[in-house]
Amino acid sequence: MQGRKRIWIGGLHERVEKDDLEDTFSLFGPIEEVSIRSSRKDVFAFISFEREEHARSALKMDQKKVAGCKVKVAWAGGEKRQRSPRSRTARERSPI
Repeated sequence: MQGRKRIWIGGLHERVEKDDLEDTFSLFGPIEEVSIRSSRKDVFAFISFEREEHARSALKMDQKKVAGCKVKVAWAGGEKRQRSPRSRTARERSPI
């Protein structure tokens, strides 16, 4: 089984550059890929490292400043989560 090597960074400045992220996060280990994206609410990025331990070390950047902004750093999603039977909506529970 392949380990986790991809992290998510949220709360980035709208003008953040790939080089800004590479300069900061390459201190934790070799990077395979940097992808910057945005939504109406946030500018965020995904960074893939060569090894899981490098990604795990980069999680230490959570709540630190990157390119002038305090960011959130976490493992990237990607795994589909199963809904638990208790999380059904009221509509799904309704007998009508």
